[in-house]
Amino acid sequence: MEFSNVSLSIVIPTLNRADLLIKTLRLILPQVKQAFSRAEILVCDNASTDNTAEVVKNYQVEYPFLRYHYCPENVQIDQSFQRSAGLCRGEFIWVLGDDDYPAFAAVQRLIKAIDQHPDVSMFHFERLFADPKMQRGWFHFAILDGEEKKLSGSEMWDLVFMRLSFISCFVVRRECWKGDFDFPRYAGFAFMAMIYQKVWQSPCLMLGDPLVVQRASVSAWKASWPQYCLLSMPRVVKLLSSRENCTELISKWRSRYASGYALVYLLIQAKAFGFQKEREKWKEAMSYQNFKNRCIAALITFLMPTVACKLILSYLTHKKKAASGLT
Repeated sequence: MEFSNVSLSIVIPTLNRADLLIKTLRLILPQVKQAFSRAEILVCDNASTDNTAEVVKNYQVEYPFLRYHYCPENVQIDQSFQRSAGLCRGEFIWVLGDDDYPAFAAVQRLIKAIDQHPDVSMFHFERLFADPKMQRGWFHFAILDGEEKKLSGSEMWDLVFMRLSFISCFVVRRECWKGDFDFPRYAGFAFMAMIYQKVWQSPCLMLGDPLVVQRASVSAWKASWPQYCLLSMPRVVKLLSSRENCTELISKWRSRYASGYALVYLLIQAKAFGFQKEREKWKEAMSYQNFKNRCIAALITFLMPTVACKLILSYLTHKKKAASGLT
C-alpha cells in the first residue's frame, strides 16, 4: 500500500480486551476492504497478556491487509494513543476504541469528507450511546441535527467542550500527533491538550452524522477518574485558554463537570481512592473550584469515612450493572 494513496488510517490501541476487540474488528474490517487503497487499519497492542494476537491473526486470514504491532512496553493511555498514531501512514488518523463500534459506512463517509474539505485539520462527528452489552442504544448528543459546520479549533472546543475527550469521535491530521509532550501533567487528557494546541486556529469540521457507537462503561475509571476530572481537565482548559479569558473557560468547565450530583460523586470517589492525600495535587485541584465547592469538598473530606465512600461507590456500581442487565 503506497503512503501517498492512504487518506485515512484507522488504528485501534488495545490492552487485554480481546473479547471486545473481536467485535469491533468484525464491523470495521469490511469497511476498510471496500475503501481499497484509500484506508488502512492496524491494531497496536499495549503489551496484552490475553489472546489478542490470536484474535488478530484469525482475522488476517480473510483480511491480510490488517496490520498488527505488539509493543512489549505497557504505557499509560495518552502515550498509547500517540504511539499508535506514530505507526500510521495515512494523511488523517482515526484512533478507534477497541470497544467502540463504527457506524455503517463510517469509513467511506470520512474519506468523502476528507476529499471535500482539503483545508480541514480535524473532523469531529456525532455518536450513538449504547449499554455495556451493545444491545440498546440512543442518540446521546445532537448538536447539529445531521448538518455540517466548519469552524476553528477554539470554536469546536466551545461547541462540544469536554466531550472532545471521547477519542473515537474525531479524526485529525497525522502531524497533530507528533511532538514531545508532558503526558503525566495532563494525565488521561494529554492527547486533547496536544492536539488542540495544534488545531486551535485551524479549520475544523463538525459532522452531524453519528459515525460511531460508544459502549457505556460500568465503572468510572475507578481511582484515576477524580484526578483526571478535578485536576487534568482544568489544567488542559488553562493551557488552551492562553488566547482566551481563562476565568470564563474555567467557569464553563466547573458548571458542566463540577457541580451538583456530579461534583459530590467525584468528591466521594476522591476520598475513596485517596486522591485527597496527594496534598499538592489536591490543593491545586481545589484552586479551580469556587468557595461553595471547596466547602462541600471539606465536608466530605473530614466527615465521611473512607470506608463509607467505598460502600457508596460499590452500591452505585452494582445498581448501574443491574440497570444494564449485567448482574
